[in-house]
Amino acid sequence: MHPRQTTIKTIRKTSWFFVLAGCGLLMALSPACAVRQQLPAQVTPPTLTASPNNTSPTLTPPLPTVTSSPQPSPSSTPIADAEPTTKGTMALPQPDALSATLVDGVSWKVLVKEIGRPEALFALNPNEEFHPASMLKIPLAMIVLDIQAKEGRNLAELSSVGIGNRNFSALLEAMVVRSENEATAILEYYARGGNRLRDHLDGWGLAHTGFEPMRSTATDLGNALEGLYSGSFLQEPYRGYLLDLMESFTENDTRYLGVINDTLDGCQLYNKRGELLNPTVVSDMGILTCPNHAFVIVISGTPAVDSQATFESILVNLESFARELGTQLSAIIME
Repeated sequence: MHPRQTTIKTIRKTSWFFVLAGCGLLMALSPACAVRQQLPAQVTPPTLTASPNNTSPTLTPPLPTVTSSPQPSPSSTPIADAEPTTKGTMALPQPDALSATLVDGVSWKVLVKEIGRPEALFALNPNEEFHPASMLKIPLAMIVLDIQAKEGRNLAELSSVGIGNRNFSALLEAMVVRSENEATAILEYYARGGNRLRDHLDGWGLAHTGFEPMRSTATDLGNALEGLYSGSFLQEPYRGYLLDLMESFTENDTRYLGVINDTLDGCQLYNKRGELLNPTVVSDMGILTCPNHAFVIVISGTPAVDSQATFESILVNLESFARELGTQLSAIIME
């Protein structure tokens, strides 16, 4: 990763730390909230009610909530939007060289697409369902934020309204940046109320994406990322708020798709990795913004039946793919 990009990410992450530092990070949940497998398929959504002294709103059962002390209002950093053209066609200069990085013995699901163009630049099994691991947390975060927007809340209220003694800002940061599964279970339970989770996925055309069991396709995840970037699924200021979280610097940002920065200059990656050991899943997805171009990239690898592929060997191949993709995209960007 370029030093300038690391500095930008560190500054933004630090600013969010101070925004969220005053928020409670521990919670006392009922057993129904704490264990995902015990959650019912349908729940009644929490509703806003005014507290007796007409102070900040709290959420009523089934999920107990509290209002935290006043916090600084989160502010979304403007995202430098590319303006990709929808005219003409585009092709990678050497697609066979890109395919050669994806070795046999691994079940690959891949999609590379420029935002604003109907055709994919590269795709491999894009419509086959697979376990997306933590990549599914991005559509969930989009749904939670869209619910806030539809219920008339602003960004400042994310720090004063939440579930249990954790506000929405703290929960979203824990889920997206630190990939905390407890925060994910809480937000999933919240979003499922009134069938809002399924309704959002279907309304966005993500018919092959679900949480029980966890499943998606490269096409669905790519469409979610494109809908996020374009603002068609999530509007400002929530769009920029989530992209800021995705941009926050984390330990493995120099690996997975992050190695694409080794071959690209002047570009920024907003991504979310997905990792599992049992079953083995090695995946990453993101929005890559470059001068006059923006791309969505989704890649996931799992060992094929009777394969000797390991987590580390799949990761090596994924990074080889990312480096080769960066080289070929640089040729497109410079045209």
